[in-house]
Amino acid sequence: MVLAPSGTSYSLPIGQISGVVFSANATSTLHGSVNSSEGVQMYIMDMAQYETFGKTGNVTGYEWTSGAVRATTIYDLDVSVPTGSWILVFSDPNTGIPTGVSVYSSILLTTP
Repeated sequence: MVLAPSGTSYSLPIGQISGVVFSANATSTLHGSVNSSEGVQMYIMDMAQYETFGKTGNVTGYEWTSGAVRATTIYDLDVSVPTGSWILVFSDPNTGIPTGVSVYSSILLTTP
């Protein structure tokens, strides 16, 4: 299942987040690649974690994180996701610079 086709972009103002909501009916894998203009940090969160992050700016939990990804780096996703409803979160890790995130190759959810 395609979650975000190649060429999709997300604009993240300073310290803001955006995300792609998806459901996995069985243990699945996220594949694809992204890059960003000024760096990005990605998470896989459930809705409660995402809502808390969006309201407070504090990460209280997550299923997975990429860690900080430097600007213009192409990051390849290959992440196992358990059954459930999730959000692939894009976060601007910068304190004073907005960033843009581009889907370099389509983000796919595959189930073996």
